[in-house]
Amino acid sequence: MAWTAPVTWTTSVALSVSRLNQQLRDNLLYLKGLADAHKTQHASGGTDILYYKRQAMWFIAGNLATGGTQSATIVYRGPSATIIRADARVETAPASQAIILDIHLNGTTIWSTQANRLQIAATATSGTQTTFNTTALADGDVLTLDVDQVGTGTTGADLTVLLQVKCPLETS
Repeated sequence: MAWTAPVTWTTSVALSVSRLNQQLRDNLLYLKGLADAHKTQHASGGTDILYYKRQAMWFIAGNLATGGTQSATIVYRGPSATIIRADARVETAPASQAIILDIHLNGTTIWSTQANRLQIAATATSGTQTTFNTTALADGDVLTLDVDQVGTGTTGADLTVLLQVKCPLETS
């Protein structure tokens, strides 16, 4: 089945069952066929698969302090996912040393290589990390955020952390 260029409907365009089927049913079936082909390719060892992204977010208001009970615990609900990125931002930068953050999955750090933990450098307001030792996330997993280090003097304030994951798109 081939793709048909969508019609811009106006009052002068005649509406018929066959034209609606062509525009809606046939084009949707064409798109589904593309998604199914990507899924089949992935199942047979290919790497080209459709994904969508989800995010978990933590916010800690005020001046930062070290510890693990300052933000909400997140229970992940959704399909199996892969952790791909972590971002952190503060409204007030730390003055003298980096803010170091650790995300735990079911009580264990996702960075067994501690040097890879998410950081915001001294005097900066944001940081990003795309290297993880643990990346698999499953329905019901528990995510927590620990603040392992803050600046001295001005510690940094009003922290937002986003953890981004990708999930395979279901086409069935």
